[in-house]
Amino acid sequence: YSRKQDVIAGLIDAILHQRQARVAYYSFNSRRTKSYDLDPYRLVYYRGGLYLYARAHEYGEVRTFAVERMQKVEVLDQGFEVPADFSPSEYARSAFGIFGGKAETVELLFDAGIAGYVRERNWHESQKLVDEAEGSVRLSMEVAPSFDLKAWIKGFLPHVQVVRPASLRDEIAGEIEAARAATNCVRADRVSADRRVGRYSRTQRRMPTLIGNGDAIPSPGTRGERIVEILRNVAEKSEVELIEAVPQPAAIADADPIVLRQMLINVAGNAIKFTPG
Repeated sequence: YSRKQDVIAGLIDAILHQRQARVAYYSFNSRRTKSYDLDPYRLVYYRGGLYLYARAHEYGEVRTFAVERMQKVEVLDQGFEVPADFSPSEYARSAFGIFGGKAETVELLFDAGIAGYVRERNWHESQKLVDEAEGSVRLSMEVAPSFDLKAWIKGFLPHVQVVRPASLRDEIAGEIEAARAATNCVRADRVSADRRVGRYSRTQRRMPTLIGNGDAIPSPGTRGERIVEILRNVAEKSEVELIEAVPQPAAIADADPIVLRQMLINVAGNAIKFTPG
């Protein structure tokens, strides 16, 4: 953080003297720098990164900001009071990862194929495990629904069901549908381009798809691009910059397309999840 010394110094000054701060913050999601007026409460260290717990005036609630993406901090003259009921430890306790918020009861049902792996880990301090019929297991936690939580859940698909809250289930379903739509658009564009240049042979049409149904994309590099396209939305919501570099010549995998898809999404999803901000 040698390049962020002025930013960190400004945040420490604002926190110690309880003065508001105006922060120029770059969002990978919107791909632009935005100005936030904040009441900075606490700097925290998590998995190699510095984060700020602060009340964002625009949203009227405490949010988590990555110091790495702060380009400038201006300490203002206006003061603020930390609410008596705000506790950094309680805020962090509701987080699944680094991003906290209002905790809700999250209940998940894992099938027998993955239940053993779920049972052997402590995923959150509030977790409760209940064995269900046919070897499945029900996991409940008191956490804030966040990108980290959704990415973790999607890494277990299709072996997990979101029992509640319904809003979390609907969000994940919507994101999967958006990824499927994006994949279909990419597939159509690629197939059209390949046909125009005469690379779409009968033999290549018989190659298995990595994701989705329909005609396969002939080039292994192109199939990698399709997976990158699906993961791009996930990376942007986590405000992580996704850089693709498909080696040439790309390797060809002869495997069950469903299993291969899940393996690739799990590996890339975990890489996005644990990439410091």
